Amino acid sequence: MHNLQPNLIDHYIDNAINDLYQMTNQHRSSQSDQHDLMPELSLNEMMLLASLAEQQAKRLGIDIVFALVDRYGLQRFYFSMPNALLVSHTLAPKKAYSAVAMKMPTHKLAEMMQPNTALFGVERIADICGVGGGFPCLHQNRIIAGIGISGGTVEEDMLIAINCLSQFSQQCFPLNSN
Repeated sequence: MHNLQPNLIDHYIDNAINDLYQMTNQHRSSQSDQHDLMPELSLNEMMLLASLAEQQAKRLGIDIVFALVDRYGLQRFYFSMPNALLVSHTLAPKKAYSAVAMKMPTHKLAEMMQPNTALFGVERIADICGVGGGFPCLHQNRIIAGIGISGGTVEEDMLIAINCLSQFSQQCFPLNSN
């Protein structure tokens, strides 16, 4: 056993606790700073994205479902036009989630999910969807959200999403789709 005096032991413990406390606060502070740099879409911005998607869909003469998830894949906004296909209510949220979860547009994911490709079988994971129409929403090269459009053909869904993001970028702040 060491012959350290009780006061010296208390001193070492106090110093260790203080060091740990400072490191924890520095870590939390740096996490907070990183979090503050990541914008989140406001309710008005989510409504604008949905409205822009609806306008595009009306121009094409189709009814769609629009879904938006945050960067963690949690659904934050959902909108359905009156005569949207029933399956679109399931597909749109899955497209949005998949785009964020896999960090790529779902049409690119679809290519990688074919037999004898890198992600074959990933569609068995709940909520992963390889149907085009889902896009990650990037701001300054960081995913802040994902949108999913469903109701038309895959090409129409993709066109609506791309035009929606482009118009949003002109009106608010840059939002890329990868």
